[in-house]
Amino acid sequence: MAYSLNFYLDNALSKEKLSILKNDSREVQRDIQKILSERRLQIFLYLRSSGKTLKVYTERKCTQKQWDFERQKVNPNYFKSGSVELNKYIETVSYEVGKKFEETNNKGSLITKDQVKEIIES
Repeated sequence: MAYSLNFYLDNALSKEKLSILKNDSREVQRDIQKILSERRLQIFLYLRSSGKTLKVYTERKCTQKQWDFERQKVNPNYFKSGSVELNKYIETVSYEVGKKFEETNNKGSLITKDQVKEIIES
């Protein structure tokens, strides 16, 4: 059974919203840059399979400016202190959740939100 595993920032401003806001005044632009660089957002794991989605908080945060949306990791150019550790954590969680998904799938069941939370907490 196929699945997808992704990491997203909760309540991040979309590219579309940012492009609309770019047309505003310099003062608004300063405020936007401040929000992007200071407001810490929760990193969520999304696991999709069989038309169902599990959304689980990873117990980690970063700012939108620090997040690389394409790679779904923090950008070490902006997240200087701890970027290696946080990206390693994301990779480990991704690997462990994928392994658990395959294990439960082979047993004929689906991974549960509690099982994902347990991996994140360990």
